[in-house]
Amino acid sequence: MLNTLAETLNKNLDITLLGFFNAGSVSTYRIAFNLVSYTISFASILGVVNTKKITDAYYIEKSNGLVESIYLDVSKKQAWLVFLIFGGFAVCGKEFITLWIGTEYISVYYIYIILMLIYTLTSCNSMAVTLRRIKDLHKQSSIIFLSTILANVILS
Repeated sequence: MLNTLAETLNKNLDITLLGFFNAGSVSTYRIAFNLVSYTISFASILGVVNTKKITDAYYIEKSNGLVESIYLDVSKKQAWLVFLIFGGFAVCGKEFITLWIGTEYISVYYIYIILMLIYTLTSCNSMAVTLRRIKDLHKQSSIIFLSTILANVILS
């Protein structure tokens, strides 16, 4: 429950702070954040697909070596996918934004780049959440989430 609360706060804190200081830029930020969310979703799909495999390896096979092997394999695939999407957007994103919503929203491109630099590592590591749940290490992840919220407040 603490992880869900921390994640909800983290996702909404920056937009709330931005609304207090500059309400006009909320829509620009929200568009960029939605694009980041789509990128993270693509990487998360690989983790969801392999959840049963890693759970079976931990509970049925009782093999930490197999669990680590699956974890590293999925994380590498997630990293490749995220870096391909991020790299493609870094190269063609300005043109995409200009064609999609116009030149007045070109700042969406720069916000996306900044946010993806922040979220790249976490999106490549979504399998770690499953692994922490399996091994019952929720306290450590809660501390990590709370530190992420603090970093988000500072960077926002």
